[in-house]
Amino acid sequence: MAQTSAVGNGLTLKLGRAFSGIGYLDSLHPHAWDFSDPSLVQNSFLDSNYKMDAVSETWIAPLPIFVEIGGEAGKPVDYPFADSGQKKNGISSGTLFARLGGDIGLSHSYRLGG
Repeated sequence: MAQTSAVGNGLTLKLGRAFSGIGYLDSLHPHAWDFSDPSLVQNSFLDSNYKMDAVSETWIAPLPIFVEIGGEAGKPVDYPFADSGQKKNGISSGTLFARLGGDIGLSHSYRLGG
C-alpha cells in the first residue's frame, strides 16, 4: 500500500491492498483492537475485515470538531465480498463514508458515522 503524506489541506490518498475505512474497527488490524472479540455488527456484516485492492481518498475538514469524508473504489479480496472465484480486472466495489467526532473531557471522545 502507498499513502500520501503531504498532499495538504486535510487530503489523504491511498493506493493498494488495505482494509476499508467503512467502519471504526474495519480499518484496524484485529491485534490493535481494545478487546478480543469483534462487535456484533462487525461480525455479522464484515466477518473479519473488509480488505480491498483499491484507491482511497479521505478529507478531514478544518473545523473545530472532527469531520472526515471519504470514499474508496476497487476490488474486494476476501469472501464474502470477492467475485466468487472469477478473475476480473477493474472496479467491482465502492464505499462512501462520513464521520463526525470530538472530545468529551480529557480522556473520552465520541465518533459517529455512516
